[in-house]
Amino acid sequence: MQNIHQPVFEFVQAPKLVDWSQDAVVSWKKRWDQYVRIVRQRCTESGERMEIALRPVKACIDSELLEVLCLYELRKAVDDGTREELVTLIDVKLGSVKNNQVPDLDDFFRQVLKIDLHEDDVDARVLKYYRDFATLIKENGLSKILGVGDPADSGYSNRMKLRCTILIYILEPKMLQDDVRRYVKYECREAKCNDFMLFGIIKDKARAQHKYYVLAHERKVIEPLEQGKKRQTTATSWAPSPHIRNLQVHTKVDLTRSVTQEMPHHRRRAAGIARDPID
Repeated sequence: MQNIHQPVFEFVQAPKLVDWSQDAVVSWKKRWDQYVRIVRQRCTESGERMEIALRPVKACIDSELLEVLCLYELRKAVDDGTREELVTLIDVKLGSVKNNQVPDLDDFFRQVLKIDLHEDDVDARVLKYYRDFATLIKENGLSKILGVGDPADSGYSNRMKLRCTILIYILEPKMLQDDVRRYVKYECREAKCNDFMLFGIIKDKARAQHKYYVLAHERKVIEPLEQGKKRQTTATSWAPSPHIRNLQVHTKVDLTRSVTQEMPHHRRRAAGIARDPID
């Protein structure tokens, strides 16, 4: 009889929502989505039914918080509140700006959104820039203002235009920002309201600038080495050989002997030269 090995699964605990603040709900939603993915994968491999394996949303909310939400937000008793109503309530909370007060978006993203210039893989750098942008939108309830959403929505075009404006405004370094802004303004105006197209433009411009930066950096390293070798070669080429140095010494002695021999005897004595110089 053949033994059938049953899959062994790690126990996964459903996250608990204990607070209704924006940060707490965002954190819980992240952990809940991860929990759902793990359970779904387990059900695919084991054949379990998803609705049985997955812990109900109502059971994942703190009992006291659940009572208050049902009573004051849903205007229902706890037993009458449904899963769909609670999920909708959570989604509305996530899609709303904290305290219904929209911050200065330019100033907000200038402070919290940074492009990682230490990442030397340009594609990864730009992709992370977009990913961080999307994460900040979700975590701060800005989906209605800046979320991609459904292209069929009436406000889709305005959201896209605002997204592109902010993505260009926060872009670094300044040279890349100016290059992208100039290109979008004069050569590809469609990218002003299409962040998918803008994504490709930013990547292309960033790649080109990174290439020139690397070449310039390599040139700065090579040039001093080449100049040092050139100076060394020049100094070596002008150094006299031993034969030339000996010839210069003998020539100097011969010239001295010739001059002293032509001097009158009394001048030679006055100069302190008693006899002819010898080799």
